[in-house]
Amino acid sequence: MKESKNKFQKQIFICCNEKEDGSGCGTIGGQILRDDLKKMVKEKGLNQEFRVVKSGCLDYCTEGITAVIYPEGKTLTEVNLMDIERLFDELTK
Repeated sequence: MKESKNKFQKQIFICCNEKEDGSGCGTIGGQILRDDLKKMVKEKGLNQEFRVVKSGCLDYCTEGITAVIYPEGKTLTEVNLMDIERLFDELTK
């Protein structure tokens, strides 16, 4: 195993999990949100500094779409598609 320096200033993990019962962040827009935010970061030329990552379950299933920003470890719940600008601001500040 080798430890490497993280090449990104920040990373945001957005839950895109889809459960067998039809629930999960992925079924209520998590994947769309992740795709749109990733596109926004790239369009602004910031994809070398900030990474938008699809994650599995983050265990906040009853609290809507969940995102975690690292290195702060800030957890955001009840995220929806209308929050994309706020997520972008949280990621890039």
